[in-house]
Amino acid sequence: ANNQHKLAELSEPGVLATPFAKAIMNPACVGTVAFLDEENATPFTRIWCVLEDYVTIQYGVTKQTRQLFDCCTIIPAGECEGFDGSRNDRCAGILLDQGNGDTADGGCDLEDPAAAWFPGAVSVKAFRLDVRSAHATVESDRTNILRLIGDRADEVNTCMRRMFWSSAAYMAVTDVASEEGTKNMLVELLDTDLLTKDEMLSKLEEEGCVADAASYVLSRKGNTDCLRHLLEFKCDPNNVSSDDRSGLQNAFECGSWDNARLLLDFGADPQHKKPSGGQALEKKHIKHKKEKIPEDIQDALRAAGFTP
Repeated sequence: ANNQHKLAELSEPGVLATPFAKAIMNPACVGTVAFLDEENATPFTRIWCVLEDYVTIQYGVTKQTRQLFDCCTIIPAGECEGFDGSRNDRCAGILLDQGNGDTADGGCDLEDPAAAWFPGAVSVKAFRLDVRSAHATVESDRTNILRLIGDRADEVNTCMRRMFWSSAAYMAVTDVASEEGTKNMLVELLDTDLLTKDEMLSKLEEEGCVADAASYVLSRKGNTDCLRHLLEFKCDPNNVSSDDRSGLQNAFECGSWDNARLLLDFGADPQHKKPSGGQALEKKHIKHKKEKIPEDIQDALRAAGFTP
């Protein structure tokens, strides 16, 4: 982009007439990458970055070949906890644009790419982005960018918030260490008008939110409120996570009986077939827990046709 630093000299009334927008919209430009500093995600608070992200998301879809928008950041050491209780080393992670309006975690640069994942806290910052509060090194730049945006500030915020909604929702149901309370974050996400309820349910299903909210790692610390809220929102109690684990499997393997009761109360079927062909709950998942399963849960399993 030419003359980008002299925005005040531009007389064009529209965003797309600016040099940087022309660069993004050029057919030779295939994508935009946001490099987000560790934990802070400062570009989401900088007005130049926000504006370029907005042009990419809002107008890049109109190109003959849709403009991609990927986000890279540092994943702090210990940010991600595996099912075996292990924690990740500090590494780089990426959120990849799928070219259809959805994003997917692209893994990390550790030897095992699945050992860490894109930090949900970064996605939450994007979800709470407000271009009106964004900063600029040169105040006149901020003034001129807000002039170019005009009455579309809400549109700028919305396009960013929609893109990061799924990742933020997953963080809300799995990051039980959050000081602000994950249920409050989940309520905020589900109370938005950015998406229809059907769209939210679809994205929550794709993210495996119900299954992972009941995971044994989280259940040790207690995540019943988030799981209940998801189920009351009409999420599928038979949801399966990306690594083919059902909520019942997760709850039983860790002995989280409150989560198991919730899932069964909301219709989870222990004999539900997972995409892999296995059952949602198999005897191998509870073999070592049999003596500890509360009577009421054993009764619920029998009523569902499963003998513990």
